[in-house]
Amino acid sequence: MPLVDEKILHLLQSNNEYDQIKGLQILGSERHIKPSKLATECAIKLLKSGTSYVKETAIFSMGLHWACIEAYPIIVSILKNRFEDEDTLIMAVQAMPRYMDRDFFEKDAVLSMLASIVLDESVSKDLRAVSYVSALIVGKRISDKKTIARIPDEFDKLEIDWCWLKKIKGQGATSQFS
Repeated sequence: MPLVDEKILHLLQSNNEYDQIKGLQILGSERHIKPSKLATECAIKLLKSGTSYVKETAIFSMGLHWACIEAYPIIVSILKNRFEDEDTLIMAVQAMPRYMDRDFFEKDAVLSMLASIVLDESVSKDLRAVSYVSALIVGKRISDKKTIARIPDEFDKLEIDWCWLKKIKGQGATSQFS
């Protein structure tokens, strides 16, 4: 049964950024009851047009937490266009591995996109590091949570497989995300 709560809907439909964030945080903290269709629609609307912090929270709630199918193309678009602030982009990158086992997930395209971020020296080292770790997970080069936890979060401390990145960047070149 989906989560239907008038309070959450009120928060998500508010014009107040704090209320919107609070509603998204509530959706992202629920563990057992999926959001209702109306709550999902409201959250997706915020993901499309909210402030940077609202978008970041919406990505966490609907992408990273719920792996919501409606959020996926928007999150991919955010990554592809890279117009958002760094925190929003980092959250979008972190959401990609959550979609790995979904039927609609385009592994080669996502790997190519993540590789292009890592290879782009104009991008911050933090975003490049998170993109590399996400690429390792999506590419199934790592899956053990202990291994993932031991990976340094500083770009300069990562042992990067540059050849692999260049190879996967080229493989996704014909995808819809290129």
